[in-house]
Amino acid sequence: MIYPWQTAVWSRLLHLKDEKKLAHALLFNGVAGIGKVHFADELVKGFFCRDKVSAVEKGKLHKESACHACSLLTGRVHPNVRWIEPEKNGDAIKIDQIREVIAFLSHTSLQGELRIALLHPAEAMNSNAANALLKTLEEPASGAMLILISHRPGLLPATVRSRCQRVDFALPSQHQAEVWLGEQRVKQPQELSAALKLAHGAPLTALAYLKEKQLVLRKTIFEDLHRVMLGKADPLQIAAQKSDVETLTYIDLSLAWIMDVLRMQLSGSDSLTNINMVSALEEIKEGSDMQKNISLMTYLHSLRCQLLAGFNLNNQLVLENILIRFKECGVSCS
Repeated sequence: MIYPWQTAVWSRLLHLKDEKKLAHALLFNGVAGIGKVHFADELVKGFFCRDKVSAVEKGKLHKESACHACSLLTGRVHPNVRWIEPEKNGDAIKIDQIREVIAFLSHTSLQGELRIALLHPAEAMNSNAANALLKTLEEPASGAMLILISHRPGLLPATVRSRCQRVDFALPSQHQAEVWLGEQRVKQPQELSAALKLAHGAPLTALAYLKEKQLVLRKTIFEDLHRVMLGKADPLQIAAQKSDVETLTYIDLSLAWIMDVLRMQLSGSDSLTNINMVSALEEIKEGSDMQKNISLMTYLHSLRCQLLAGFNLNNQLVLENILIRFKECGVSCS
């Protein structure tokens, strides 16, 4: 089943397919956490399903098919489909992986004519990999299709973007997202709005936060940053205590905190993302240097881009550097 906020995109692609206007290369664009990967899985099933149970009528998807092809696709072992992803989180998609894709798309299909390769996240391709893909994008083999799934398409080379048919995925409305989250029987329904704010409106990210107790992690990290900025905690000690936190998660939560500090300094508490941290942010607002806070925000954005681009950063050193910079921005600074 596709998610409720995806029906318009589904209908559009179905129409393009019926009109034979669906390109050989699609670029799925949208923020992380709104279900682009799941949508891609369902779309591929629509191409290979052997029965009519999962067929689409008027933009609505029926119950899951039990056919053999769909079972193979669910397990990602269908011979006509390849999923290409980094070997581990934070790694790049490398040129050898793209060469395998090119060879796969060039071969005669084992079951029918269509062969599909999906790249996720597409912006994880290093420059050599992206360049290697260009010829396939320019001169696709018969029966070959590429689906590039990107959370940050601006990081893709323009030469790649221009050769794909772009498919944009929008965030659902807050009401639609909250209704869907409520249907997942989340144990803490009172925290839905807080999780959605933290996830910047992305329902799947919000659900992960609720299930993985990310809100609890956020609270402890924010308390640490608060104490560091007040000069009441040692940055190196805090970094050692949080060494098991994923680097990107720590960066994102640090960004959420410093951006709320800046919002408090610029416009008060009305625009805060983390509205339950008002009293702590009030303590920081007056004594913290705004220019240093802006520099820290820029630094955190830069770190985030490096990670998403596949740079291999030392987690412990990153945490130590972040916390030292927070101390330099704190109210204890002269």
